[in-house]
Amino acid sequence: MADTAPAEGGFNIALVLPVSIVAVTALSLGYDGGVMSGAALPISQEFELDVVKQGLMMGILNIMAAPGALLGSWVADLRGRVPASIGTALVLVLGPFIIALSPNFLVLMAGRVITGVGIGFAFVIPPVYAAELAPPAYRGRLIV
Repeated sequence: MADTAPAEGGFNIALVLPVSIVAVTALSLGYDGGVMSGAALPISQEFELDVVKQGLMMGILNIMAAPGALLGSWVADLRGRVPASIGTALVLVLGPFIIALSPNFLVLMAGRVITGVGIGFAFVIPPVYAAELAPPAYRGRLIV
């Protein structure tokens, strides 16, 4: 039986899953942020939004990502990286789900706020988790 242990600081096959999770999370950031640009006009027409509400609908994601990132580091320290990464994924599913089913502007905004917090979490938690698992020689390449 061959020895599967990596050389000192070498790549380990056990990194594939956590690094894949980080990559999928990064893709969902782009999706959650970008999908609204195409959906803004139909949503604005459906809910008869004025310019202020349209701006609020589009901007709240970025406004909530900043406190989400600050809160994300605290959650990761409190609960651990793996549970926090799972929570991040759940938040990034829950927010768009609420948006998709929103019957009015208030529910739509609640979904956007939740998604914004999830994006803040995703900027912090999965990359920290991947960096902690990665050997020093691969650390920068795996989290970018």
